[in-house]
Amino acid sequence: MTMVRSQETLFAEWSEFEDLDGAKPLWRIPAERMKMRSEHLVPLSSQAIPILRELHGLNVFRKTGNMRPVTSFQWRAPVRR
Repeated sequence: MTMVRSQETLFAEWSEFEDLDGAKPLWRIPAERMKMRSEHLVPLSSQAIPILRELHGLNVFRKTGNMRPVTSFQWRAPVRR
């Protein structure tokens, strides 16, 4: 649904997703998490929104604070089943 590096996805925070109910949903990845150290704006497709909502209910991405993100192994485990 998006073309970003796996690390950006694994370390995503819910606060980075904007306007999910609006006309132009966006994922704003901060510069400090990007390889080239510049903010990256990812327009979200209409197909990505229901998936994000489902993931939000499962608490897949970490929340702001001390919670650790999921590992790449944990992220891929459901796909293998």
